[in-house]
Amino acid sequence: MLGLLLLLSCQAPFGHDRHDLVGDRIAAIEIAGGVPGEPIHVRPAIIADSRFYTDSPVQLRWYWLADHDDLSRIDPQRPPDAVGPAPDLSTPADMSRLGLVVEFDGTSLLAEITVPTQPGPLLVFEDLASHELPLSVHTLDEDSLAVDEREDLVAGVVSSVVQPGAFLRFQAEVPGADRTRWMSQRGTWLEFDPFVADWAAGDLTLDDGEVEQASELSAGSVGILVSAFSEHGTTAWRPLEIHVGERPAGLDLNGWWLPSEVVPDEPWVEATLVADDGSASGLRLEDAIGLADAPADFGTAALPCLAPVDGAFDPTWMLDGSCTRAAVIGHRVVVHSP
Repeated sequence: MLGLLLLLSCQAPFGHDRHDLVGDRIAAIEIAGGVPGEPIHVRPAIIADSRFYTDSPVQLRWYWLADHDDLSRIDPQRPPDAVGPAPDLSTPADMSRLGLVVEFDGTSLLAEITVPTQPGPLLVFEDLASHELPLSVHTLDEDSLAVDEREDLVAGVVSSVVQPGAFLRFQAEVPGADRTRWMSQRGTWLEFDPFVADWAAGDLTLDDGEVEQASELSAGSVGILVSAFSEHGTTAWRPLEIHVGERPAGLDLNGWWLPSEVVPDEPWVEATLVADDGSASGLRLEDAIGLADAPADFGTAALPCLAPVDGAFDPTWMLDGSCTRAAVIGHRVVVHSP
């Protein structure tokens, strides 16, 4: 477990806080299973140029590694044990680690994870919420950010929209997990407890808990990634999008916010995917129409990056490397916004 935590904390470029989703990195790897001879589920979260998507083709190669193996020195002629974002794998009896090589647009990223050797819980995010906090980067004093001071704060209404300089408190409910880790494209994180973290819509420079400099974030979308870990070594991750300042009209797709000029009342919506650099997913919806019921054909069979999928379109397919943004732009899909 410790090896996985170290892996995830070292993916950011040198000089950046581990909470910052900057540059190119494998920000997290979801893993479930791992008992020798049994199927194992893995899925990465790939950050490209600080974005949750890339327009360039992505290659993912997985390698089983013994304790003494080093992924960076692996024989380039060795064929991978699996390819793709969610491959079919079973754990060999003599292997304890799994390596991943991700390549896109001339960039090569490496990651190694320790595979669980005992059955562990399948981690599922049952709830993920953000609440307003009565704090501002402009009114902080030397005691404001102390854990005991923040513990006494009363969290306000649930909200995924925050004003520049304000604070949100994030809380995750993940049965079977022992802790979470929070990362974002912008803003400042303050640890609270294993499942709660406070986030400032501002840039804070801290020295032993004291604020040396503080400035508010500019308006716009912010992509967040939260990972959950169990003591058995199983992990899970989930993306979330919030907005600083005014949020454009749009639809909530399980945490993603896709802008749309037309917002149908129906839970099922058919629309065309269009590029939008201002959203965390890099997409917005165009020519949206409401559907009273789930359609028999969700339309994802038309996406060139996926085999037919029995479900609505999910922007997470770009975060895990299943699709590039370029591959989905212009396609008509069905989304679900409960």
